Amino acid sequence: MVKLEVDKLNKEEVRAANKRMKSGKSVGPDDIPARQSRPLKNLRAEKLHVLSAEFIRRFTDFESQKCRFEMLSNPIVVDMKRASTNLQMELIELQCSDTLKLKYDSVCAAHFPCFLPDTPLQLHAQAAQILSVFTSTYLCEQLFSLMKMNKSPLRSLTDEHLHSILRISSAQSLNPDMMHLHLKEMQVSDFNQSE
Repeated sequence: MVKLEVDKLNKEEVRAANKRMKSGKSVGPDDIPARQSRPLKNLRAEKLHVLSAEFIRRFTDFESQKCRFEMLSNPIVVDMKRASTNLQMELIELQCSDTLKLKYDSVCAAHFPCFLPDTPLQLHAQAAQILSVFTSTYLCEQLFSLMKMNKSPLRSLTDEHLHSILRISSAQSLNPDMMHLHLKEMQVSDFNQSE
Protein backbone atom coordinates (compact mmCIF):
# COMPACT_ATOMS: atom_id res chain seq x y z
CA MET A 1 0.00 0.00 0.00
CA VAL A 2 1.33 3.41 -0.89
CA LYS A 3 1.22 5.56 2.19
CA LEU A 4 2.87 8.96 2.07
CA GLU A 5 2.42 11.29 4.99
CA VAL A 6 4.43 14.33 5.83
CA ASP A 7 5.53 13.84 9.40
CA LYS A 8 4.03 16.90 11.09
CA LEU A 9 5.53 15.89 14.43
CA ASN A 10 9.06 16.30 13.09
CA LYS A 11 8.26 19.71 11.62
CA GLU A 12 6.78 20.81 14.93
CA GLU A 13 9.80 19.47 16.84
CA VAL A 14 12.17 21.46 14.63
CA ARG A 15 10.09 24.63 15.09
CA ALA A 16 9.93 24.12 18.87
CA ALA A 17 13.68 23.49 19.06
CA ASN A 18 14.28 26.62 17.02
CA LYS A 19 12.17 28.69 19.44
CA ARG A 20 13.96 27.20 22.47
CA MET A 21 17.35 28.00 20.94
CA LYS A 22 16.35 31.61 20.25
CA SER A 23 15.19 32.03 23.84
CA GLY A 24 18.58 30.80 25.09
CA LYS A 25 17.48 27.40 26.40
CA SER A 26 19.55 24.30 25.70
CA VAL A 27 18.44 21.99 22.91
CA GLY A 28 19.90 18.61 22.09
CA PRO A 29 21.26 15.46 23.70
CA ASP A 30 22.31 15.40 27.34
CA ASP A 31 26.02 15.33 26.49
CA ILE A 32 25.89 18.88 25.09
CA PRO A 33 26.69 21.29 27.90
CA ALA A 34 23.89 23.62 28.90
CA ARG A 35 26.28 26.58 29.07
CA GLN A 36 27.56 27.40 25.64
CA SER A 37 28.98 30.54 24.23
CA ARG A 38 26.47 32.95 22.72
CA PRO A 39 27.97 32.66 19.18
CA LEU A 40 27.64 28.87 19.31
CA LYS A 41 24.01 29.12 20.44
CA ASN A 42 23.32 31.62 17.66
CA LEU A 43 24.97 29.33 15.12
CA ARG A 44 22.89 26.36 16.28
CA ALA A 45 19.72 28.48 16.20
CA GLU A 46 20.56 29.64 12.69
CA LYS A 47 21.20 26.06 11.53
CA LEU A 48 17.88 24.92 13.05
CA HIS A 49 16.11 27.78 11.28
CA VAL A 50 17.71 26.79 7.95
CA LEU A 51 16.76 23.15 8.58
CA SER A 52 13.17 24.12 9.33
CA ALA A 53 12.91 26.29 6.21
CA GLU A 54 14.44 23.56 4.04
CA PHE A 55 12.10 20.95 5.52
CA ILE A 56 9.08 23.10 4.68
CA ARG A 57 10.38 23.90 1.18
CA ARG A 58 11.08 20.27 0.26
CA PHE A 59 7.80 18.87 1.52
CA THR A 60 5.50 21.59 0.19
CA ASP A 61 4.81 19.49 -2.91
CA PHE A 62 3.73 16.55 -0.77
CA GLU A 63 1.35 18.75 1.21
CA SER A 64 -0.21 20.10 -1.99
CA GLN A 65 -0.56 16.58 -3.43
CA LYS A 66 -1.74 14.98 -0.19
CA CYS A 67 -5.32 14.54 -1.43
CA ARG A 68 -4.12 12.78 -4.57
CA PHE A 69 -1.94 10.39 -2.54
CA GLU A 70 -4.84 9.66 -0.18
CA MET A 71 -7.06 9.00 -3.18
CA LEU A 72 -4.56 6.45 -4.46
CA SER A 73 -3.93 4.78 -1.12
CA ASN A 74 -7.55 4.61 0.02
CA PRO A 75 -10.17 5.88 -2.46
CA ILE A 76 -12.94 4.26 -0.44
CA VAL A 77 -12.67 6.70 2.48
CA VAL A 78 -11.18 9.81 0.87
CA ASP A 79 -13.14 13.03 1.44
CA MET A 80 -14.89 13.83 -1.83
CA LYS A 81 -15.05 17.55 -1.05
CA ARG A 82 -11.26 17.76 -1.22
CA ALA A 83 -11.10 15.97 -4.59
CA SER A 84 -11.22 17.82 -7.88
CA THR A 85 -14.65 18.26 -9.44
CA ASN A 86 -13.98 15.85 -12.32
CA LEU A 87 -13.30 13.03 -9.82
CA GLN A 88 -16.13 13.63 -7.36
CA MET A 89 -18.83 11.66 -9.22
CA GLU A 90 -16.50 8.71 -9.77
CA LEU A 91 -15.58 8.71 -6.09
CA ILE A 92 -19.25 8.76 -5.08
CA GLU A 93 -19.96 5.76 -7.31
CA LEU A 94 -16.90 3.96 -5.95
CA GLN A 95 -17.71 4.64 -2.31
CA CYS A 96 -21.32 3.51 -2.72
CA SER A 97 -20.38 0.13 -4.24
CA ASP A 98 -20.22 -2.62 -1.60
CA THR A 99 -18.59 -5.00 -4.10
CA LEU A 100 -15.71 -2.62 -4.75
CA LYS A 101 -15.29 -1.94 -1.02
CA LEU A 102 -14.87 -5.68 -0.39
CA LYS A 103 -12.45 -5.98 -3.31
CA TYR A 104 -10.39 -3.07 -1.99
CA ASP A 105 -10.10 -4.78 1.39
CA SER A 106 -8.89 -8.01 -0.25
CA VAL A 107 -6.15 -6.57 -2.54
CA CYS A 108 -3.43 -3.98 -2.07
CA ALA A 109 -3.92 -0.39 -3.17
CA ALA A 110 -1.48 -0.68 -6.08
CA HIS A 111 -3.55 -3.49 -7.65
CA PHE A 112 -6.98 -2.06 -6.85
CA PRO A 113 -7.25 0.18 -9.97
CA CYS A 114 -7.13 -3.00 -12.09
CA PHE A 115 -10.44 -4.09 -10.56
CA LEU A 116 -12.23 -0.82 -11.19
CA PRO A 117 -14.84 -0.92 -13.93
CA ASP A 118 -14.00 0.82 -17.19
CA THR A 119 -16.26 3.76 -16.39
CA PRO A 120 -14.11 5.70 -13.85
CA LEU A 121 -11.64 6.91 -16.43
CA GLN A 122 -10.48 9.85 -14.32
CA LEU A 123 -9.56 7.60 -11.38
CA HIS A 124 -7.60 5.30 -13.70
CA ALA A 125 -5.73 8.27 -15.14
CA GLN A 126 -5.07 9.68 -11.67
CA ALA A 127 -3.68 6.37 -10.37
CA ALA A 128 -1.51 5.88 -13.46
CA GLN A 129 -0.15 9.42 -13.20
CA ILE A 130 0.84 9.05 -9.54
CA LEU A 131 2.28 5.54 -9.89
CA SER A 132 4.30 6.55 -12.95
CA VAL A 133 6.25 9.00 -10.81
CA PHE A 134 7.44 6.18 -8.56
CA THR A 135 8.11 3.87 -11.51
CA SER A 136 10.27 6.44 -13.27
CA THR A 137 12.16 7.06 -10.02
CA TYR A 138 12.83 3.34 -9.72
CA LEU A 139 14.01 3.15 -13.34
CA CYS A 140 16.37 6.09 -12.80
CA GLU A 141 17.82 4.39 -9.73
CA GLN A 142 18.29 1.19 -11.73
CA LEU A 143 20.02 3.07 -14.54
CA PHE A 144 22.39 4.87 -12.18
CA SER A 145 23.23 1.60 -10.41
CA LEU A 146 23.95 0.07 -13.79
CA MET A 147 26.09 3.04 -14.77
CA LYS A 148 28.01 2.81 -11.51
CA MET A 149 28.61 -0.88 -12.10
CA ASN A 150 29.76 -0.32 -15.69
CA LYS A 151 31.97 2.66 -14.81
CA SER A 152 33.98 0.84 -12.16
CA PRO A 153 37.62 1.87 -11.66
CA LEU A 154 38.70 -1.41 -13.23
CA ARG A 155 37.18 -0.42 -16.56
CA SER A 156 37.97 2.38 -18.94
CA LEU A 157 37.65 5.83 -17.42
CA THR A 158 36.37 7.38 -20.65
CA ASP A 159 32.73 7.90 -21.57
CA GLU A 160 33.33 6.66 -25.11
CA HIS A 161 31.25 3.49 -24.83
CA LEU A 162 29.14 4.30 -21.76
CA HIS A 163 26.14 5.41 -23.84
CA SER A 164 26.14 2.15 -25.81
CA ILE A 165 26.59 0.01 -22.69
CA LEU A 166 23.72 1.75 -20.91
CA ARG A 167 21.49 1.47 -23.95
CA ILE A 168 22.13 -2.27 -24.32
CA SER A 169 21.83 -2.94 -20.58
CA SER A 170 18.58 -1.02 -20.16
CA ALA A 171 17.01 -2.75 -23.18
CA GLN A 172 17.66 -6.31 -21.97
CA SER A 173 14.02 -6.82 -21.00
CA LEU A 174 12.70 -5.78 -24.42
CA ASN A 175 11.47 -8.63 -26.60
CA PRO A 176 10.82 -8.02 -30.30
CA ASP A 177 7.39 -8.93 -31.62
CA MET A 178 8.55 -11.38 -34.28
CA MET A 179 5.03 -12.19 -35.53
CA HIS A 180 4.30 -8.52 -36.11
CA LEU A 181 7.59 -8.07 -37.93
CA HIS A 182 6.97 -11.19 -40.01
CA LEU A 183 3.47 -10.09 -41.03
CA LYS A 184 4.65 -6.67 -42.13
CA GLU A 185 4.76 -6.21 -45.87
CA MET A 186 8.18 -6.41 -47.36
CA GLN A 187 9.32 -3.36 -49.25
CA VAL A 188 10.60 -4.08 -52.73
CA SER A 189 13.60 -2.13 -53.86
CA ASP A 190 14.35 -1.25 -57.50
CA PHE A 191 18.08 -1.32 -56.81
CA ASN A 192 18.72 -4.96 -57.82
CA GLN A 193 16.65 -4.89 -60.99
CA SER A 194 18.97 -4.55 -63.98
CA GLU A 195 18.22 -4.85 -67.65
